[in-house]
Amino acid sequence: MTSKKKTTDALEILAQMRGEDPELSILLADAENSNHIAQLLYDAREQARLSQSELAKQAETPQSVISQLEDADYNSCTLATIRRVAKALGFRVELQLVPIETTESFDAAYQRATEAAHDLDARERRAKSARYVENQRALVIGVTDGTTVEIPVEKIQGLENATTKELAEVKVGPQGRSVHWELLEVDLSATQLIKGVFGSVRWMEMVKNKPKGHRG
Repeated sequence: MTSKKKTTDALEILAQMRGEDPELSILLADAENSNHIAQLLYDAREQARLSQSELAKQAETPQSVISQLEDADYNSCTLATIRRVAKALGFRVELQLVPIETTESFDAAYQRATEAAHDLDARERRAKSARYVENQRALVIGVTDGTTVEIPVEKIQGLENATTKELAEVKVGPQGRSVHWELLEVDLSATQLIKGVFGSVRWMEMVKNKPKGHRG
């Protein structure tokens, strides 16, 4: 799998190229805004404990649209789409017109955004790889901090009754924040799985109270 170039790297390159070019300054500001929108929607979905596919159903939109919205490198979504997804999460979108920043204030804002992005990358545990181990019937996630998380699939909501063939088709989503099963059309939050959250609050209670060794 080809590794995706981080948006933060692209922003740094643009900043070096910008100089006194006002058009590049605006382009860099747009890229920063895309990253901010992606992070806001991702955080709201995580807070709601919804997978991308669950949110897509609520917003009546394809799961691929949610994935694109949470990808900081994607900047082609319409305002109407963002509003529909935000509404499904219980939020409304507010617009504000502000003057284009001067070079000095822009540089300060860029520096803050870059530091915040680097800090987030350093602290957030995301998926680097994912595979299904058949003889253990477990999902094994390689984490960005070098650790490994192994989870019995019976504990993961939406996977408990899946076949070996279905479970084997697992891929890591954009930026390592999701895990996707193509045959099952299931998309789960990798960061939540790594934290030990395998489904809704009700599901987690069921898993907690289920006798050891019991399936189904």
